[in-house]
Amino acid sequence: MSLTGILLAFFVASNGGWWPIHPLPGTIASISVDFTYDSNPFRYSDKDIDLFDRGAYPYRFPFKTRDDLKIRTRLDIRRFKGRAGFRLTIANSAYLSNREKSSIYLGALLKYRSLYLQASYLPDFLIRYYPDYDSGSTVYLPCYYTETKAEIGIVPLKKPLRITVFGLAGKRAYPDNFREYDTGFLGAGLRLKKELSKTEVKISYMFDRGVARGYDEEGETRENSDDADISYRRHTLAFGFDRDLGSLSLALEYRFRSKDFTGNDLWHRDRTDRDNRFTLTVERPLNNRLSLSAGYTFEMRSTDSPYSDSIEEVKSYKRHLFGLGFKLTI
Repeated sequence: MSLTGILLAFFVASNGGWWPIHPLPGTIASISVDFTYDSNPFRYSDKDIDLFDRGAYPYRFPFKTRDDLKIRTRLDIRRFKGRAGFRLTIANSAYLSNREKSSIYLGALLKYRSLYLQASYLPDFLIRYYPDYDSGSTVYLPCYYTETKAEIGIVPLKKPLRITVFGLAGKRAYPDNFREYDTGFLGAGLRLKKELSKTEVKISYMFDRGVARGYDEEGETRENSDDADISYRRHTLAFGFDRDLGSLSLALEYRFRSKDFTGNDLWHRDRTDRDNRFTLTVERPLNNRLSLSAGYTFEMRSTDSPYSDSIEEVKSYKRHLFGLGFKLTI
């Protein structure tokens, strides 16, 4: 979005009644733009960051910078009438220096009474560059995946405690050089939400299981493959609250993930990744259409592997994100 467009949005939204006639009665659209400083978009370990800073092994780190500025633009269109409704979402995340890290997200949700069905599509999401061991050289190639996911849920109870029970299924498809990573996954979980005086408390738990292809050549099977097997079992627990402070709203969330790999290769056998994420967001409405927000997120991964200390040195990381943004509702 251009600077002129941003200034125009602020100008026309300066008065809550600037749009006297809604173009689509009953339909609400919102546009949000967030500017985020990302200290570690590729989730590199301290050891890898030191190598990058010293210019070592440039074929492993073919990036311009190890940190970046991300501009995320999101459009939501939703319509809920009576017991039914839908929501459509498109989001674009553009990195300023490392543009190949940019991504697009598409989502849709259908709701009827207490049931909902949600689907999402994330194409060509770059993780980082990985070695292609089958090439017989030290060639590092971009490792992308495309994720398709569907979630179905029911809200059997809304008062005094809102309970959501859900299940999900999906697939992550990788390029041919890394097709051993192709993974199908299934999961299920529970979300709880409780309204208190000016505070909304949220707790959620999810378990998901991923089964990877585990081989990539003709004649290979999972049993005789010499490739990586990234199959896993994962537990996710999150706790947070939203607090109304009058002219401001405050949101805090903590999420913990424990991912146990079940593959037999030395990079993943008996390995456990423990991810911690803390998020703080402050939002200030300027009127009934426009709001400003500021946020901070801290991520940390701790990896344990009984077979190699180098795995822990490469896979553990820390990440800080500082963001400012606005949201316009029409």
